[in-house]
Amino acid sequence: MKRFLVYFIFCNAAVPLLIHGQLAAPQYLKTGKIYTPPPVVSQSSPYYKNQTFARSTIVYDRVKYENQNLVYDVASDKLVLEDGQYIEVIKQLVNYFIINGDTLVYAAAPGLPAAYYEQVYQSESASVLARHIKYLKEVMRGTLLERSYSSSVRYYVLLPGETSYLPVRSEKDLFRTESRKEIKAILRARSLHFRNRPNETLQTVLRFYETRS
Repeated sequence: MKRFLVYFIFCNAAVPLLIHGQLAAPQYLKTGKIYTPPPVVSQSSPYYKNQTFARSTIVYDRVKYENQNLVYDVASDKLVLEDGQYIEVIKQLVNYFIINGDTLVYAAAPGLPAAYYEQVYQSESASVLARHIKYLKEVMRGTLLERSYSSSVRYYVLLPGETSYLPVRSEKDLFRTESRKEIKAILRARSLHFRNRPNETLQTVLRFYETRS
């Protein structure tokens, strides 16, 4: 069951990929809707890590395309291709993409809302996914309207032996009764706290569980 669930979510992993090194986007990749950029806001951005279009890799419908000009609009959860015009890539066909050095996937599973996620940790029996969220915040200050994008991250964990993702808001959400003291000791020894270093904390806890499964 554990291997089946991981395979269901990331079914492209076991499929041979055809590599394209071209700069121009292939026609099949350009079949989405035309994308309209969001409002321009100074000192903040709706995009992933506040980056604009960059040469990136995408695996689309199990085919790998390199050197594509991509940006991830977190606020609208859209992956956008720039190739003469802005095109919203069809997310249901996106297996994964690598942008700004991070791997993001499109995923949907029990306990996991359908969306793009940063792949924080992945193995045969466990997974950590991070959903980045941004929204446009508008505040009136006198007669001036101030706009900025606020951001947050929500983490979802698939523990070994489980079939549904668990939303994680604190370290306590990760503790199984029989392992609570041992995990707390490991995190304390490594000076890991979910609030300050969530990725490392989650990776450490899942690796611990994997050794016990």
